[in-house]
Parts: sequence; C-alpha cells; structure tokens
Amino acid sequence: MREHAEGMLAVGAPLAQEYLEGRHPQQHEVHLRSLTFDYLYRWALFNRAWAERAEAELRGWRDLEPSEGNSRRALERIRAAVSAAP
Repeated sequence: MREHAEGMLAVGAPLAQEYLEGRHPQQHEVHLRSLTFDYLYRWALFNRAWAERAEAELRGWRDLEPSEGNSRRALERIRAAVSAAP
C-alpha cells in the first residue's frame, strides 16, 4: 500500500506543479481536473498514513494469534476511527 501511495504522489507532485505554474496542456480545464486531483492526491496521502500506522502496529506483534493487548488496541483503533467521523 505504501509503495502504491508513493507512486501516486510521485506522479501527482509534478502534475500539480504544472498546473500551479500554468503550463499544463489542459490548463483550461483546471477547474474540473482539480476535483479529481484533490481526491486522488489526498487518497494517496491517506493510504501512506494508514500504511505507516499499520506498520507501526505490526512491528509490535510477535505472531498473529489473538491476545488481550491486540484486541484492546484493535477496539481503540475502531473507536478512534468512528469518533473521527463528522
């Protein structure tokens, strides 16, 4: 997931620069294309952040067996996700 997100960001950053400098071939459609750019770029940022959180969690695991600590952290993660919703 992290590699995919990094790839999307690597494509998006120079594309953004082209638009910001007014030199993209489809500059006349920037008002439309910015909506898709916003979605895809932020999706990649979200995926990269998620991969970082997941990797940090997994580094603390010894195995995939259920444990009280893993279950507690899982419920905390679910609670945090739900409470972040508007």
